[in-house]
Amino acid sequence: MRIISDHLQGRKTNLSDSMAAELDWAQIYRYAQIHQLEGILFHQLQAFFAGKKEYISIASQLEKSKAACIYYYALNSHAIDEIQNTFQVYNIRFFPVKGLEIASCYPIPMYRTMGDLDIVVFPKEKVKASKTLEKLGYTLLEKNFGLQFRKQSINLELDTHLLHKETLENNKRRRYFDTCWKYLIVDSDGKYHLDINFHYVYLVEHIKKHFRTRGIGFRQFIDLAVFAQKHSELDWEWIKIQLQKIDLWKFAVLAHTYIYIWWGMESPFSIEKLEQNFYEETTDYVFSSGVFGFENKNQSLYVAEAYLNSDRRTGFFTHFIYIMRNTFIPYSKMITLPYCSFIAGKKWLLPYGWIYRVYYKLKRKGCSGKNKVSIESKEIMDNHRNLMKKWNI
Repeated sequence: MRIISDHLQGRKTNLSDSMAAELDWAQIYRYAQIHQLEGILFHQLQAFFAGKKEYISIASQLEKSKAACIYYYALNSHAIDEIQNTFQVYNIRFFPVKGLEIASCYPIPMYRTMGDLDIVVFPKEKVKASKTLEKLGYTLLEKNFGLQFRKQSINLELDTHLLHKETLENNKRRRYFDTCWKYLIVDSDGKYHLDINFHYVYLVEHIKKHFRTRGIGFRQFIDLAVFAQKHSELDWEWIKIQLQKIDLWKFAVLAHTYIYIWWGMESPFSIEKLEQNFYEETTDYVFSSGVFGFENKNQSLYVAEAYLNSDRRTGFFTHFIYIMRNTFIPYSKMITLPYCSFIAGKKWLLPYGWIYRVYYKLKRKGCSGKNKVSIESKEIMDNHRNLMKKWNI
């Protein structure tokens, strides 16, 4: 926590030899990995590691991770520039979200890890955008909630909505974020960007989604902190009204309260007084989850719990879409499944592959409709549900 705080506030990290000797560096590296903070960690400790043979191993691991972070940042930066320039030629209007837009707010942007490139295009220009990406060398992998493309080491998602009907969000939030087109601004180069106030509101929504399904790490909270810090011109009164409209005001206040307690960064809102048990529960929840929940063996339970408690008015539709998308998966994904590889090169066998996949899963795991949730799983889900209630989500 101290290292993150030092980095966000522009301070050097002073670590004594005696303190360093007591640290479990293997554990520190593991946590840096699951929270995707290796670059920041190396940057802050590089001076301490210099000339110390006993730390060669951990320093080397962190430096390699930092180099990878810089590489993917440069790769994604080049990719988005190429896409923006090409789309301008073909008069395709789009705007980027998350990723590089948030990285630009970091003290050192290239240390913010990169996942997919996320771009949103005007609905009427989706087909043209897809064909243009293929001309640039991108391969369409699958049509999920958005269009998933890949080019070498670059993963890109093209979409026409910020939220989907198939997600766990209620109709009110989906309708709200469908107004994003009203909040576009054009920079001096003719490129589109979301208005920073609306982008902040969307960032809160996005972090809430990860928080709800336990795919949340410290990096997502850092994203919120640096965005608010970088854009001092944010209209907090307007933002408060918007967050209240979509029932995310309390969540945002709590998020900034934790950011203040963890790293000492001033909150644009009033600081909540937290009960010790609530503070410890949330900190442990985030600490043990990691970015995207990769290290969390119980994550599927949290996703299931979130589905079970989604908006009741759209519950049937949500569950129906979830079942359809997980049963009738595209050919490109089917051939990657070892037990369905027999359809490779034989697209006409895809319907049979779907049937066989259902049979295989039922034979292996039993009929999910008759499965009973274990007492342990029920307790985990109940605890998760109670924490979500405290966060008002």
